[in-house]
Amino acid sequence: MTISDLEKKDKNFSEDVFISKANSRIKKIYNAITLNEVNSVKHFMSDDLFSKIENMIDELKKENKTIVYDEVNISSSIDSINEDKNNFYIKVTSVTKFLKYFISIDTNEFESGDMDNRETINQSIVFFKKKDAKDLDVVSCFGCGANFNINANGICPHCGRVYDLYEFDYIIKDMEL
Repeated sequence: MTISDLEKKDKNFSEDVFISKANSRIKKIYNAITLNEVNSVKHFMSDDLFSKIENMIDELKKENKTIVYDEVNISSSIDSINEDKNNFYIKVTSVTKFLKYFISIDTNEFESGDMDNRETINQSIVFFKKKDAKDLDVVSCFGCGANFNINANGICPHCGRVYDLYEFDYIIKDMEL
């Protein structure tokens, strides 16, 4: 499937907007890992990826460490577009550059890694979206009816209901960490 094929099937799709969102969401995930606030970006990813990140953070906590992704810079491009009965899938190549190091939870002191040289990883990331996804322009909370920006953190600020962005937009199926 080509980008123009997808644009015909998904009227809300724009390549430029998608790439911008993809880069932003990837960066937000790395920042949330660093800040140990992964719940704030849960709505950008699959349950499997969320569990993978939680497990990584838990393992680091057992070692009294926090991983820091600093100066994150991302550039992505679309590799392929596919579909099945229920979903659209977009595979992107992402070139991610960052400083990656570990600090002690107790002392906030540097433990290991490289604080001076940026690491570069090339990764394939698959995004997916329901074919019958709801319009993202205005989201009314299913819990209280209030309008809110689901992209902010996926939680209704009025009643606290947590949303799955998969009902509205592309989310990340899996990625390297």
